[in-house]
Amino acid sequence: MIFIKELFNGYNLAYSEAIEILNRFDSFVAADNFLQKNYAVKNKWLDKQEIVDRFYEVLNRRYIK
Repeated sequence: MIFIKELFNGYNLAYSEAIEILNRFDSFVAADNFLQKNYAVKNKWLDKQEIVDRFYEVLNRRYIK
């Protein structure tokens, strides 16, 4: 819930769509590029670094093979 509230401005649909798209990528780099281009600036992730770090820890685990 904290990711939705803080990183997606409370929009559950935006979070769900982002996760659906992220699941299509084969690499962490591609996923990161997508997030940076579509969400990070728009949702001011630089001001929420601790939560971003937690989100990226989860994201990174998805791509470890």
